[in-house]
Amino acid sequence: MWELYRMELKYEVCSNLNYFFNFLKKRKFLSSRLPDDFHYTGIKQFVYGFSLIYKILKTFVKGSFLAYLAFFMYLALIGFMDKTSTPDHLQSFFFILYLLSNLVSSAVLEAGQKMHFFHEVFRQPAREVGRVELILGSLMDGLGRLFGLSLVLTLLGGVPWVNTLFLALLVTCVTLVMEYIHLRLFDRGIPLAGNVIATLGLLFVTLVLLIFTVYFEFTLPALFNNHWLILPAAAAALLALRGCWHYDGYQRVARFALDKYEKQLEVAAGINLRTQDVKLRETDLTADDDSVGAKSLARLNGYDKLNALFFQRHRRILAKPVRIATGIALLIGLAGLVTSLLDRRFHFLQFPEFGWVYDSTVSSLLPYFLYGSIGSSRLTKSLFVNCDSSLLSYGFYRRSDDILKSFNIRLKHVLRLNLPLPVALLITHGIWLFMTDMKVTPARLLLFIMIIAYFLFFSIHLLTTYYLLQPYTSDVQVKSPLYSVLNFAVYLFCYLPIFLQPDLSVLALTMIGLTVLYGIAARILIPRLAPRTFHLK
Repeated sequence: MWELYRMELKYEVCSNLNYFFNFLKKRKFLSSRLPDDFHYTGIKQFVYGFSLIYKILKTFVKGSFLAYLAFFMYLALIGFMDKTSTPDHLQSFFFILYLLSNLVSSAVLEAGQKMHFFHEVFRQPAREVGRVELILGSLMDGLGRLFGLSLVLTLLGGVPWVNTLFLALLVTCVTLVMEYIHLRLFDRGIPLAGNVIATLGLLFVTLVLLIFTVYFEFTLPALFNNHWLILPAAAAALLALRGCWHYDGYQRVARFALDKYEKQLEVAAGINLRTQDVKLRETDLTADDDSVGAKSLARLNGYDKLNALFFQRHRRILAKPVRIATGIALLIGLAGLVTSLLDRRFHFLQFPEFGWVYDSTVSSLLPYFLYGSIGSSRLTKSLFVNCDSSLLSYGFYRRSDDILKSFNIRLKHVLRLNLPLPVALLITHGIWLFMTDMKVTPARLLLFIMIIAYFLFFSIHLLTTYYLLQPYTSDVQVKSPLYSVLNFAVYLFCYLPIFLQPDLSVLALTMIGLTVLYGIAARILIPRLAPRTFHLK
């Protein structure tokens, strides 16, 4: 195992040197002075001897960087909320952050491509490579984590080094347990590592928990004052390590990584990449064959029937992110309901003081959450690829009246498709506002209208920019700089409340006004400009 690990280190160092060497070779003033390969520069033996030192240095630098990044996040939160840092609070913050980060990170799954490479090129069994990543990789990461935590918690935060060591060991044990869970979830076809939706959901939950941890000065004295708890944690880690050691699916992990890598190569080569996410399945094309759908379509004609058929067949593609976001919103509402019921019995929260944190969190995260859920370009790409790219060659489809009629019909379908999300947010806000001891103010009542305003604003923006700019070329590339600039401006607009922290009532009234103005502008500009801009490029 040690020799295989040394082989991996040598390969990693040589690969990095090769990248740097090739970069130098491309420089005109050096191309003729350097040999064709860095192995002929006389540093091959040095590289082999330096490989272990390189890995240790890399591990320490990585651990230190992550620890300092978490520390700066902690300082920003306590400074923003005007709280005081304490050693107990600091180590509790780090424990929660490191614990949650393990939920979407797996050393074995992330090394799948390396397992396949060493199996094919060096004839090393995938299981042995996976075991190296599991044991020696976890050991090196643990040392780097201990080094980074010692610099931050002990030297800067005043946490006793014994507690820092306990925290590093505890996180390492949790990491091994999570490796076993990741592999079992992989066998069930639901890998968390590399899952974009799971990662985004975890980031949101992590941010909320960290805000709560800082604001309520949450600590875990029962954990950090009982160092003997490392014994059951170590026992659980050993059981998980045994399960991972005898895991029989390392070859499947390598194959999964290879398939993923080949798809990335297809994306890089441009093979079906631009339409893959809006490709219809056979079941989508027969979605309108049921009796209810057939009867509703039979009563329609013209653009009404065309768009009803389109949205019915694309419901799987377009509704998936909305369903996920709706589920997240309802879970937050359920958390508020459970928290309020527990607080009435145990009185462990001070909700009158919590109101400020609630206002700040909602005003900061609500626009980004809504825009990320319903502002996706998947809708406009589906419209172009599976409908408009064929019809835009006909002149009647680009007439002013036809464009406005089609826009109005599609806007109704988009609003109906995305409606569950604002409804879930309204329910969640109602639970937190009326079922807790939080004070009911006019600004928080305006938040109900602001949710609807954001929902309408993003829905109108999505279709308006599509009709006025039509950004797609025949090979589905976005060639409109203005379209990209406008989307980036709206994306930036979603982040502004995080930095400006405006008054909730001012933000609500501003958003309502902007939505009304945007709707009026769309109604005026689309019939006048779209006949000239809504065409094939």
